[in-house]
Amino acid sequence: MVTLIVAGVVGVLLIGAVLVYFLRPSGGPASTAGDGDSSQPSLFSASQSPVNAPESTAPQDQADAPTPSPSSAPSASEYRSLRYTGTQPGVLGVEQSDTAGYRVLLSVSTADSSLTFAVKVSFDGVITSVEKVGLSDAWVSDPTWLSQFRGASDLVALTSDGGAIDPMGDSASAQAVCDGVNHALLALDELGLITVSQPQTTHRYEIVVADVTWWEAYQSCLEQGGHLATITSQEEYDRVVALADQAVASGQEHLTYLWIGGKLYSENDLWGYRSWITGEDWTFDCWYPGEPSYLDNDSTLEEYLCLWHAKYQGEEIGWTFNDQRNDIIAVLPTAAGKVGYICEYDG
Repeated sequence: MVTLIVAGVVGVLLIGAVLVYFLRPSGGPASTAGDGDSSQPSLFSASQSPVNAPESTAPQDQADAPTPSPSSAPSASEYRSLRYTGTQPGVLGVEQSDTAGYRVLLSVSTADSSLTFAVKVSFDGVITSVEKVGLSDAWVSDPTWLSQFRGASDLVALTSDGGAIDPMGDSASAQAVCDGVNHALLALDELGLITVSQPQTTHRYEIVVADVTWWEAYQSCLEQGGHLATITSQEEYDRVVALADQAVASGQEHLTYLWIGGKLYSENDLWGYRSWITGEDWTFDCWYPGEPSYLDNDSTLEEYLCLWHAKYQGEEIGWTFNDQRNDIIAVLPTAAGKVGYICEYDG
C-alpha cells in the first residue's frame, strides 16, 4: 500500500515537471520586473518588427497628417534689429541677418516726394541691392554698378517697374537715393560692422572745345567713359585750371566757359547741397564775386555750373565758378567759339 502511494506521488511530480517544461515562455526564463540586465540586446533590432506586431492604432487622419514645422524657430536669413544711435541722416534702422549680412532702412525727401528704401550690404561691406520698401524687385542690383558706385551719374536703374532709365531722368530721386546709400554705409561703419574707405584713384582730365549745352557735354563725357569734372578740393582746382590755361595758351585764347559737373536738381535747391553729379560732398568752391545768382536776367533758372574766365572790376581773377542756363549761346550768340567742357576719368 505504501508502495502504491509513493508511486502515485512520483507520478504526479513527473507529470508536473513535464507540464512546466512544455508550458514555459519560449524566450527563456522569465526575469523579475525591473531586475533585467541592461546589457541584454533588444528582442528586435531597430530594423525589425515582431512578426505578428499589431498595426498602428492611431486614427487615420492623425497618422496621415504631416509633421508640423516649428514655425516659431527663426530662419537664419531673417533680419533682426540692431540698436543704432548714430548721426547719419535719414537712417530709420539697421538690421542684421546671420547669413545675408546687413540691411539699412532709410527715408529721404526730394522736392516732390518722400522715398523709403532699404540698402542691403554683405558682411564684407559690398552693396548687394537697393530696394524700394514694399516692392520685391530691386531698383539697383547690377553688380557692376554696385562695385563702381560713385553717385547719381552711375545710377543706371531707378524705377519700380523694372525698366532702365537715364540716371538724370529722375535726377532728384537719383541723387537722394545715392546720398542714402552713402549714409547707409557710414551708419554700418559707425556701428563698427564694416569699414568704409575711399578707394585711391587717379584722375585724368580732358578739355574739349565745342559749342554745346551742359546736357550735351554731360552726355559726351559719359559716352567717353567719364563724367563732367567735379572740383572738390584746392588741389583739383589747381590741376583743372592749369589745364585750362594751357588750352588758352595753345591757341584757344577765346575760351571763356567750361562746363563742369555741378547742377541744381530743383528750383528750391541751393548750390552746395547735393550739387555734384557724382554725389560727392561740396567741399570747395570759388565763385565769381556776386555769384551764384540762381536766375538769369530774364528770370530763367541758372541750374548748371561752369568755370568762367572773366575779369572783375578790370582785374584778372582767373577761372571762377558761375551758374548758367543750359544753353549759353542761345541767349548770348557772341559766346560762340568760347565754350567747352571738362571730362574727368577715374582710375
